[in-house]
Amino acid sequence: MLKSPKYPRNTLVTSTGLSIPQQNVTRFVSQTSLHDGHWTLNLCTWELVGPSSQVIALTHNELRFLRLLSQTPSMPVQREAILFELFNRNDIYTNRSLDSLVRRLRLKIQGAGLNAAPIKTAHSVGYAFSAPLQIL
Repeated sequence: MLKSPKYPRNTLVTSTGLSIPQQNVTRFVSQTSLHDGHWTLNLCTWELVGPSSQVIALTHNELRFLRLLSQTPSMPVQREAILFELFNRNDIYTNRSLDSLVRRLRLKIQGAGLNAAPIKTAHSVGYAFSAPLQIL
């Protein structure tokens, strides 16, 4: 697995490696996908859009975490797989970092006016995204 280079937080990186400031990218979100009860993960704008069109800005690792969970809908992803995907190692520090990432992401979702975050903990296994999730 290749380690991604560091880019400024609000920068989008194309598949060719070109970095574009996020404010220069036009937002294209299908309005029908926002109103059908599904969550939408927008990889271009680094946003999670709730079922009632609540927009939640994501960090790089939050985006990578949600993208990883989206690959196995409603099924838990093993904690070790998440740690190696996000941090390339599994130790006490990365375990705590993952716990903090999930806590902050749940707080962001609740702060957007949603009652419960669809990120579920599968004890002794890992995490799962329990709602339908569309990727843009």
